[in-house]
Amino acid sequence: EFCPFSYWNIKDETKFLPLDKIEKHKILIGFSGCLKGCAKHEHSDIGLVGLRSSYFGEPQKTARIYLGALYTLGKATARLIFHAVPLKNLKEVLTLIIEEFEQSSYNDFEDFSENILNKLEKDFLTLWFLLKIETKNKIYLEIKDEKTQLNEKFSNSKYINLVNENKEEAIELLTKDLWK
Repeated sequence: EFCPFSYWNIKDETKFLPLDKIEKHKILIGFSGCLKGCAKHEHSDIGLVGLRSSYFGEPQKTARIYLGALYTLGKATARLIFHAVPLKNLKEVLTLIIEEFEQSSYNDFEDFSENILNKLEKDFLTLWFLLKIETKNKIYLEIKDEKTQLNEKFSNSKYINLVNENKEEAIELLTKDLWK
């Protein structure tokens, strides 16, 4: 039986997840079908909320992505990193996030969140992943000055000047340009 509030059939939508990487690393995914959050998306390694959105034009299935929960000891809930990722692009975004984890020295995603993701600003993380998609740069997160890191690693991006002027506007424009 399906939840009457769900925007998605979660079991059908798992084909849009990089299940091999998730299973290999024992990453806890909280996949809620709506904002009610029954899957505790804010208390998982990677939290997903299924939505329907017309943000990119025609109404379509999208997902919100949450990262950074420190759930074992209840230290922190996950932060909203992406407001809307089209379902067709979800696997690409999650693969990038998990590849960041794989390149780190951490064996547990929660440790990676505590020591890397949560040391960086939310908007920086959003821009980092959007710029990686746009430029196809094979680079990985470091804990150092965020503005310097963006300028050094993404100097080949056509959006880098806007990133320096207005992060929120850059996020909105990048999101729409990449996924329209």
